[in-house]
Formats: sequence, structure tokens, C-alpha cells
Amino acid sequence: MKTEIFDADPFTSRKGQLLLTIESDYRFEKGDEFVIEGDSPQRMRVISVRLFLRGNSVRREVVAMRV
Repeated sequence: MKTEIFDADPFTSRKGQLLLTIESDYRFEKGDEFVIEGDSPQRMRVISVRLFLRGNSVRREVVAMRV
């Protein structure tokens, strides 16, 4: 499933900047923690997950806050 991961605003918890888009069947849930590896690894905690259905396709938005 197409999964878009967004950074959350630290004060309002609203969806911010798109961090990355991946194809994953992992079931993200509120409270899950993960690390985005790279030059400077980012540890993130999921604060919300939304599914968008259109016809036969599903897209997911994960909003995560830096820990």
C-alpha cells in the first residue's frame, strides 16, 4: 500500500512536511516508533494514521512526531 509519512508540527500536531513515500503492508498504529535512517537518523512516533479509498486503490497517510 502506498504510504506517505509526514512530520507533525510539534505544537499543534498537525500534518506538516512530507518526509517520504514508501510501499508497505505494515500496519502502522498510533504510538508505534520507527527510525528513518540516513545521514542523520530520525526517530519518530506515530500520532495518527488515515486511509484514503478511491475505487480499488488505497493510500495511507502517517503523521509522526520526532522523538
